[in-house]
Amino acid sequence: MRLLVCEPGAPIFREGERDDRFYVILDGRVEVLRVSSDGDPAPLVVLEPGDSLGETALVCDLPRTASAIPRNPARLLTLSRDDFMALCDRSPHLGVQVALGLSQVIAERMRLTNRLLKEAQAGPIRPEESEIERHRSGESS
Repeated sequence: MRLLVCEPGAPIFREGERDDRFYVILDGRVEVLRVSSDGDPAPLVVLEPGDSLGETALVCDLPRTASAIPRNPARLLTLSRDDFMALCDRSPHLGVQVALGLSQVIAERMRLTNRLLKEAQAGPIRPEESEIERHRSGESS
């Protein structure tokens, strides 16, 4: 992995760009956002030290689905797809362990997204019952 030092407001990556790197936040906070249907940035989540982003870039050559922008000075570790494949060649067992960990993160994010979509389709509910509000406050479900 390589160290990446980011200044506040300087995008780590932008929605629609191709980038083959996975990131782990060491220090700082990173906001993940998408462009809404009206063209304005729509915040999705703020990630903290220990969180990761860009997992799917290690296995899929697709454009980014969101932008990532540091809110304050940030240090991240990055792993490129080529470096990940080289790791898998050198140490298949370690490569499998990393791939399983990434798969778990991706699966959990898909489950959360599905719950949020279901909640949004269900219509108005009380804030204390909201999966969206629990996610924003950092509670787990």
